[in-house]
Amino acid sequence: AKMLSNDAWRSLACVLACARVLLLYSKNLLKEKIAYLLLGICLLLDMIPVAKRYLGNDNFTTKQQISAQIEPSPADRWIMDSDKSYYRVLDISNGLSAIFNNAIPAFFHKNIGGYHAAKLRRYQELINFQLDREIKQLNAAFGTSVTYEQLAQTLDSLGVLNMLNMKYVVYNPNAQPLVNMAANGNAWFVEKVITVNDADSEMTLLSSINTKTEMVIDTSSASLIPKIDAARDSTATIELTEYQPNKLTYKVSTFTPQVAVFSEIYYNKGWKAFIDGKETQYERVNYLLRGMQLPAGNYQLQFVFHPNSYFTGNTIALICSVLLILCIAGYLFYTFKKSKSEEN
Repeated sequence: AKMLSNDAWRSLACVLACARVLLLYSKNLLKEKIAYLLLGICLLLDMIPVAKRYLGNDNFTTKQQISAQIEPSPADRWIMDSDKSYYRVLDISNGLSAIFNNAIPAFFHKNIGGYHAAKLRRYQELINFQLDREIKQLNAAFGTSVTYEQLAQTLDSLGVLNMLNMKYVVYNPNAQPLVNMAANGNAWFVEKVITVNDADSEMTLLSSINTKTEMVIDTSSASLIPKIDAARDSTATIELTEYQPNKLTYKVSTFTPQVAVFSEIYYNKGWKAFIDGKETQYERVNYLLRGMQLPAGNYQLQFVFHPNSYFTGNTIALICSVLLILCIAGYLFYTFKKSKSEEN
């Protein structure tokens, strides 16, 4: 009741103040610009207290404040202290149901799990048809394996998790995480390309192929990646040297043409591939990853997020803003000159 009363008295005061300004302006006792200024001040005095009631200083937390609230576990610290490369982590320490409902691991690592209300459809389908199965298989192995060698056999069989570069498994937040030596890495070359007729077949085949040496692709996307069943250059290398949210840089060295798979989600509405600055086509492979034919040689490969619609929209918005400012400036200049001429 007190809040309602205070709001009512403040609104009444603002209404009376605005009425007073309009009365003085109507009697030519206030200049037009001064009247506008006073009306604006009255509106701000009415709106700011209400706005601060819902959005005060406590509603805006800094990165330092967030860091203070979320502390890394001993397992998280071990990973961050011992590995400066680009990897992904699967955290099963809070139970299987929490893997895709807990975003805290993503605060410290590139996370296979996590939560977002708006998921990519293909990734959600991969969770439903492949990841859930492999995660349950891994969790069961923790209960039956006596030695790391036994557990390593299970890790090597997890083709989908390995193609997502699952390098660490956190099973106990207070213990050293499990290091997965079978992870495919950030990018790798394949020896065999398998084409299928539809997405369902592509998803099904992921359960049986060796994702380290084989790749599956829909025939609708296979035109730029020829079907190759030949021995590849054993000395060929591809290494991720820079990772930014909008740019990935790889160093490639190969004596023969190669077909590469990248452990990154395919999204052609903005992500573009460049070989030494020249744009190159890539395709969706393994249901949701990126793949492309690479020529022989030593060169730099980059994926850059540069959506044309965004930058075109920004350019149009900038031009419109400049035009609007020019129009306002022109109007103010015109009214100023007009008032001066009337005074003279």
